[in-house]
Amino acid sequence: MFSVKGFSTSELKGRAIVSHTGLQPSGGTWKCSKHADGTLCLHVRDAFELFQSVIGEDGQELDTAMFISIPSLASFTRQDSVSHSPILPPIPLALKNDPVLCPRPQPFRNPPVSILTLERGGSCPCPSGQTFYTPGSPTITRSCRIFTLFTVYDGVVEIQACPNCPSTRRRFIGPDLAKQGLFNFNNSIIVSHELLDEYTMAFVTSETPFNAFVATVAHRYTVSGTEFMGDDLFRSIWFAYALRLAMDNDMRCTRCGDCPDTVIWDGITLAFGRKHLSATLVPPTKTSEFSLQRLNMKNHPRQQLLLDSALRKLIRQVVNAPKLEDSLVKDIDDGPPSNAAQIELDRQSRQVVDHLARIDAVYAGLRKECEALAHFFLEAYGAIAYSKRKSAPSATTRFFLQIAAEESVLQMINGAALADLNDFLAAPHPKHLTKLLSIPGLYRVLLAQSRIDSLVPLLQWLANRATNVLQELSVEHLPLSGGAGAAVPESDWKVSSPDTTASCLSPFEIRP
Repeated sequence: MFSVKGFSTSELKGRAIVSHTGLQPSGGTWKCSKHADGTLCLHVRDAFELFQSVIGEDGQELDTAMFISIPSLASFTRQDSVSHSPILPPIPLALKNDPVLCPRPQPFRNPPVSILTLERGGSCPCPSGQTFYTPGSPTITRSCRIFTLFTVYDGVVEIQACPNCPSTRRRFIGPDLAKQGLFNFNNSIIVSHELLDEYTMAFVTSETPFNAFVATVAHRYTVSGTEFMGDDLFRSIWFAYALRLAMDNDMRCTRCGDCPDTVIWDGITLAFGRKHLSATLVPPTKTSEFSLQRLNMKNHPRQQLLLDSALRKLIRQVVNAPKLEDSLVKDIDDGPPSNAAQIELDRQSRQVVDHLARIDAVYAGLRKECEALAHFFLEAYGAIAYSKRKSAPSATTRFFLQIAAEESVLQMINGAALADLNDFLAAPHPKHLTKLLSIPGLYRVLLAQSRIDSLVPLLQWLANRATNVLQELSVEHLPLSGGAGAAVPESDWKVSSPDTTASCLSPFEIRP
């Protein structure tokens, strides 16, 4: 995270907070507190240069033309690992019929005594395909860090410039190191197989998350006076390592072969003992001749309160209006603007124009749905309120986000809440507002109003839309059976199979 000086003023309020998430300056995500996400502004440029000067060049230079006000920028793709040879899985996970691809290396636990040299297996993970080491071509050495199970060592690795990658990227061919029990991630960060297998076993045996494992190893490193890597870096390395594990062609049932008749993908890892099995234990989805038949059921995808998806998106954008800054305009009025200040002013101007256009579009769209809703929107988010920098109440913002939600209206107004809403509409008086407690978002909005007369048509529109969706989904009204005790008085619900009784309900479920 960086605090970057403003271009129009040197005061503290003119500074921008620039944050970066990722492994290298040229990768990951850059965000500026004064600009929209996805825009690389001049503040990001300064932070990028500072970040690169601290950690060194990482093989990627950004074009200066990128640091202007643009709507979006394609993200940089994370490079693949330098190590590419198949790696044997951890010993507890190995199968008897696994092919022996190579001898299992010894754990790497001691400091390197020599340079990690290039061999014929060395390569560069080029985007267009791997480029392998060329004997006889010039090589150089660079420092690297080797992370082991207990500590980190400084080492030296031999590399060779990649002839196929663009010169601006400055990628290098590095050693594979699989025979030494090491995983070469990017020629600068090398991790032992033992450490990566440690997390594999921790995940398999106890479903350990990455951050918990990193915290455990970081504590272990503290004992030796060293520092472990962060969560994001370790996660990227482990997934790149997992891709190299030789665990292919082993998803085959020894009894049924490659294509079994039935495959069950269970979502849990626990089960009950075999001794608990009985003849009456059946899956809850098993049907019988007494099962209810719902032949008219079908999917209704358009259950949102507003059917126009573009209108829903515009509403979500409008309620998060861009903030106007006075400091830049004030400084420009005092004298000729600099190039950076002019760029910032143009960017703000475009944001304001686009925002006002979205307000008009939302107002026109809501008028087609409900006149009262459109006027309520204009009062809270219209051009007049925006020019006065009048922020809408949080309850109003949450209400319009519910209006524009990408989910069924029944999530906001279910069957019971719809009955409460209709009951309130029978006598819409402020003293009856507690009837709408089952619709919290609507209740808070009405509670903040001095008069609710103008919003009654809005409530009626909500009730009508929820009623229509509920009726479309309620295509059948079949009565439930009375239970095993009522339908078959002599039956024993504890031992009777659902296939031989007239009901699937126990006596406890029909007690008065």
